[in-house]
Amino acid sequence: MKPRWLFIAAAAVLVTSCAQAAAPSSPTAYPAELAANPAKGVWPSAYRPASQAVRTAYQFAAANYETLRYIPCYCGCGLSAGHLNNYDCFVKAAKADGWVLLDPHGLACGTCVAITLEVIAMRDQGVSVEAMRAAIDDRWAKTGASTATPYP
Repeated sequence: MKPRWLFIAAAAVLVTSCAQAAAPSSPTAYPAELAANPAKGVWPSAYRPASQAVRTAYQFAAANYETLRYIPCYCGCGLSAGHLNNYDCFVKAAKADGWVLLDPHGLACGTCVAITLEVIAMRDQGVSVEAMRAAIDDRWAKTGASTATPYP
């Protein structure tokens, strides 16, 4: 009887530990490899080795939807990825509890990052969102088509 009881107990521990390991690392049910909670300093592993410029762009995007939703992107992601603005290059979804689902596109797109860094610089100089939009359009329109971004 004892070996059977020991086997049942070991199986229960194994099943319980597997179930816990398979649970998402965030309460949002986002895939752990793309989930971030910037307010808590939680970023996915793909984000951590990125350059400082890329990390800065993701951090700004996650916290500044109200600005970036009016800023277009000119890398072609509107057609290829369905993005509507520069925010979409970095964030797929956001929850009220602070968790965001990152879009991996920004990890490899210098255009998206450059546009966001320009917006950050303009914001730091006190430029309005309307003026930011005009400046981004003026600078980047010659590189290609923009996302279908509404004006502020």
